[in-house]
Amino acid sequence: MGLLSVNKKNIIFFVSISAILLTSSITLGIFYGYERARTWDRRVSGLPPLDKMMLYFEYCRRLSSYINNDEKLAFYVDLILHASKQHNAFTEVDTIFEENNWNFVTGNSMDEVWYCVNNYFSYMTRWNGSNEIYEVFSTACYIDYRFDNETLGIIGNDIDYIQSPLETIYRDGGDCEDLAIYGATLFENNGYNTLIAIIHDDAYPYTEEKTNGLHHAFFFVEMDHYADKFWYFEDETRYWFLMDIDWMRYDVGITPSWLYKYPNRTLCFNDWADIMNWKEVKL
Repeated sequence: MGLLSVNKKNIIFFVSISAILLTSSITLGIFYGYERARTWDRRVSGLPPLDKMMLYFEYCRRLSSYINNDEKLAFYVDLILHASKQHNAFTEVDTIFEENNWNFVTGNSMDEVWYCVNNYFSYMTRWNGSNEIYEVFSTACYIDYRFDNETLGIIGNDIDYIQSPLETIYRDGGDCEDLAIYGATLFENNGYNTLIAIIHDDAYPYTEEKTNGLHHAFFFVEMDHYADKFWYFEDETRYWFLMDIDWMRYDVGITPSWLYKYPNRTLCFNDWADIMNWKEVKL
C-alpha cells in the first residue's frame, strides 16, 4: 500500500507539472505570437506609402483568379479601372487592410494610388492629360520593356507576374501585359476608351524567329474617325487603333512586325477570334 501511495503521488506530481508546463507553453506561445503580430503590424504600418501599395497589390494578386486567358483579361481590366479611378474591384483587399489597422487605405485605395503617383512620380502628370493621342503614347513609351526576372529577380522565372500600373512605374519596366495595362491606363485617364487583348498563336508564321510561337499582350484605343497613320481593327461601326508599346516604341504609326507577318488576315476582330482574346475596359 505504501508503494502504491508513492506511485500515486508521483503520478499526480508529474501530471501537475506537465499541465503547468503545457499551460505555460500555450500562454507563452500566445504571448509571443501576439507580440510578433504586433511587431508585424507596426512594421507594416510604418512603411512608406509607395511600399505599402506594393504590398497592397500583392494581396490583390493573391485574392484574384487569373488562370486562363479570359480571367487574365478580367484582372487586367480591374487593374486599369482601379488605376484610372473608375472602379475599385479590390474592396475585399481594402477591408483586410482596414481591419488590421495598417493605415493603407483611407476609404478607397484608388486615392492612395493617385497619392503615390502625384508625390513620387510627378513626371507622370499626364495621367490626366491633354487628350492628344501622340503625346499620351509617347509618355507611355518612357517605361522600358523588362522580363519578369529583371523586375522581380528569381521569382520572375516561375510565374507570369502581372503588375499594376503603379508597380510598372515604380520598377521602371514590365513585360508585354504590364506595358499594355499601363498604356491603357494612361489613355483611359486621358478620356479614351480602350480594349485590352492577348494573342496566343503556337503556329506563328515565322517560327524560325519565335520557336515557341507568339504569346503577346497589347491594347487598342477607340477613335471616332479613321486615320491613315494608325493600324485599326473594325468592330461594327467602331474603330479600334492598335497600340503596342513593346513593338512600336515612340512611333505610333509603325506596323508591329508580328502583325505584318499575318498577310492573310483582315483587320477585323472576328478574323482573329481563333488566336486572340480581347476585352473592353469598362464597368
